[in-house]
Amino acid sequence: MLNVAAEDGRGQPVRDLEPGEITVSDAGKAEKIVLFRETNERAAEAAGALGPGEFSNRVTAAPPRVTVVLLDLLNAGQGEESYAGGQLLEALRKLGPAEYLYVYVLTLKGVMPIAPLPEAGDEPGGGGRAPAVAEIGERINSVLKTEIATRDYLFAEDRVKATVAGLETLAATVGAVAGRKNLVWLTHGVPIQVDPGQTEAGMYGYDYTPMMRQMSAVLDAQGISMYPVRLSGPAVGGRMYQMDDETLQEMAAMTGGRAFPGPDVVGAIRKALQDARSSYVIGYVPAPQSWDGKLHKIKLKCSRKGVKLVAKTEYMAYPPEQTEEAMEDAVLRSAILSPFDATGIGVTVKGSAGAAKADTVLDVKVRAQDVAMLPAGDRWLTELSVNVFEFAPEGGWKRVAEETMDSELSAPQKEEAMRNGLRKRLAVGMGPDVRRLRVVVYDAASGAVGSVTLPGVGRTGP
Repeated sequence: MLNVAAEDGRGQPVRDLEPGEITVSDAGKAEKIVLFRETNERAAEAAGALGPGEFSNRVTAAPPRVTVVLLDLLNAGQGEESYAGGQLLEALRKLGPAEYLYVYVLTLKGVMPIAPLPEAGDEPGGGGRAPAVAEIGERINSVLKTEIATRDYLFAEDRVKATVAGLETLAATVGAVAGRKNLVWLTHGVPIQVDPGQTEAGMYGYDYTPMMRQMSAVLDAQGISMYPVRLSGPAVGGRMYQMDDETLQEMAAMTGGRAFPGPDVVGAIRKALQDARSSYVIGYVPAPQSWDGKLHKIKLKCSRKGVKLVAKTEYMAYPPEQTEEAMEDAVLRSAILSPFDATGIGVTVKGSAGAAKADTVLDVKVRAQDVAMLPAGDRWLTELSVNVFEFAPEGGWKRVAEETMDSELSAPQKEEAMRNGLRKRLAVGMGPDVRRLRVVVYDAASGAVGSVTLPGVGRTGP
């Protein structure tokens, strides 16, 4: 799957592309697009109005998208920390309030929250008050006072390893949220080519480019687009770690983001937010023999004049390490732990009392345009599953239903599904005092997921 942002010749977002305007090739071979999904505001508008007792992940607000700003204090030299923090605070003041924008800092002790994502189990949407810029500044200053003291005694290779570990930890946190995910990394840069005197052994130099590539692959696997920003500032003691422009560009290319070799913090955050509001997901299925372990170049073209597409342009074609069952389990776990409903697939659910005393009947409608339809002769195949989880008062999720929703559609049936959705009805036995249900739809062909949380559907008492 490719996360794609579209803009015109003036850099303005393009939100009305159609599938027939896009072509994609992988390693020089033209691929058939089996999924074209909008993840911008139009996707919410397409859901329509809700009826009585209905809940949707597409109607109440624009699809959730996450932009995380990571302020790298681990790789700032003495005297550079205040400059880096000041650049971020100035950018936040200029940008003003931004939807779904979160802030973390990277230190020797790992990634620390400043304005963090909601915790798992919080009410969907994370409606808590976002901290003001002054409050964010106070939190950053608090970190500077307590976490930086021993940093300058690290060998260069320790900095690289700590940086990669911190970014991968943050990726696991951000990856639990479905939808478009951007990571704006504000950094003075990590050393890529390390001289012998900067290594622990003190004997051999080292090239950490492969490690950075692996880290980029981890971000891409979590669906995170990287927007690296190389800060400039006072170089104290003649030391300033900086990745070259090629490394920054490669990190962006492998994840579908954009690189900023200069310290344009405002521009980077603004562009990340814009891309999140005007993005698409495009899916194709490479042939089994395409997983050859080599570097593949991806080319996307748009037939509309003047439109630029921003997406991942390369990847290492390693065969999947997980079985299909393990991959589904991992996706479902992320959907359950996320504080947001997943919006990769548009889902509407209507709940009503069942015939049995403890049953709730769920009518599930899936937006067919968001599902991969694989051609098989004159038919189109879908591979969906519907999972229902209940959230207990004491915390934690429990699966209470799991059913397949596979389809083999003729051409007329496909058109009908496009107009009215794919549907499934199931009865769910619920325990008493259940706070809410979450219905999760998973598409095995594309790995996409959509979920709807139904508040207040539990029964209290015997």
